[in-house]
Amino acid sequence: MPTPLPKILLSNKLYTTNLGYWTCYFLETPVNSSAEEFVSPVDNVTVYRCPKYSKYLSGTSSGPTICIILCVLIVIVGILGLISNIFNIIVLRNSMKESFLRHSLIILAVFDIIVSIFASLTVIFLQIILDNVNRGKVILYLLQFVGLLHSLGRTGSVFITILVSIERYLVVAYPFQAKIWLAGRRSRGIIFVWLFGIILINIPWWLNAVIVNTNLKKFPKGQLSKYPYIFVATNFATGVYTWLRPFHNFVDFVLPLPLLLVFNGLLFRSIYKWNKRREVLTGKHTREINAAKMFAVIVVALFSCHTFGVINFIIGQSTGTMYRELILSIIFAVALNATVNFFVYYYFGQSFRDHFWYFFGNKILGHKDYTLPLLEVGRTPDTSDILQENVHFQRKNGRNEQCRLLGGKIEYELRDVE
Repeated sequence: MPTPLPKILLSNKLYTTNLGYWTCYFLETPVNSSAEEFVSPVDNVTVYRCPKYSKYLSGTSSGPTICIILCVLIVIVGILGLISNIFNIIVLRNSMKESFLRHSLIILAVFDIIVSIFASLTVIFLQIILDNVNRGKVILYLLQFVGLLHSLGRTGSVFITILVSIERYLVVAYPFQAKIWLAGRRSRGIIFVWLFGIILINIPWWLNAVIVNTNLKKFPKGQLSKYPYIFVATNFATGVYTWLRPFHNFVDFVLPLPLLLVFNGLLFRSIYKWNKRREVLTGKHTREINAAKMFAVIVVALFSCHTFGVINFIIGQSTGTMYRELILSIIFAVALNATVNFFVYYYFGQSFRDHFWYFFGNKILGHKDYTLPLLEVGRTPDTSDILQENVHFQRKNGRNEQCRLLGGKIEYELRDVE
């Protein structure tokens, strides 16, 4: 019976553990070295391996400064996004009746708040660890937690935008059928299933890495000796996820963009057809079309910001390199996209502006000269009242111009009768 070989003579793969994504982000590849493996100088065994290189795109001289500038910008944009999306939720809750669109836009604002908060916290913890302010176990757990929530917010923001694009297409193209398809419990069921899908897409990110001791006895010097704790890939990451990864990356990063293109292309095709039949358009249907045009601006903003992220993702996949400036640029683009919705609503929506100033002026600034706009007589609020343009609202004296004109008309008719 042949004597078994000692373990030390077996392939180094038996000893190798893949490092997690964020650990590879911290460990920069040495100059003039193509190695992505970390060999212990004690027993000459490959203990860890980075799936990707990490380096500064602009070099080690200016790269750290650029990263700090990007982090500051992300925090500023994150604070602005948090405030603006809180206003979005307040105004949307008060300016629209319960409907599929209202629920979807509020959920979108919630996901954008998640992006704004945890994008800022993610870059703060990254710099704390990278600059060796604190590299303890707790800070790594916090980084892992906020990074995963940022990923959830990003996925949720993109896919809720897709859901609203689908809703806008159905409402414009099939106005009568959409009332049935998107009404009552059915609408809540659709939103629930969509949210479940968003959570499902993010589950692999939660299972990919764990925090362990670095085993500093094997690394008394070098980069790893400066990190007492590291992220390493789990058995799920090195097993099941190896064949699941291409599909998961496609669904989370690539698929949303063509979906947005398809449904918004169909939407504008429907708008073009209805514009050729203006004589049959009802007032409500016209407002729904206007609201669809407004939301298209949000889609363009999302498409622009996330296309930038997809391009950087492709660069990283093809080159096998993590460029720190590009990673922070992706976070910045996503945070910026989470901020723009308020400004789109405010610019295009008269009713949104009126409700915003009613809340901001009366409740925050303490002024009492802002009143809510009056809807058309005999009409209840509908899903498109966010874009109501036919009511002129005079903020300075708190009077509704429509009331004045309507009162004048009634007075004229009574005088005519007498």
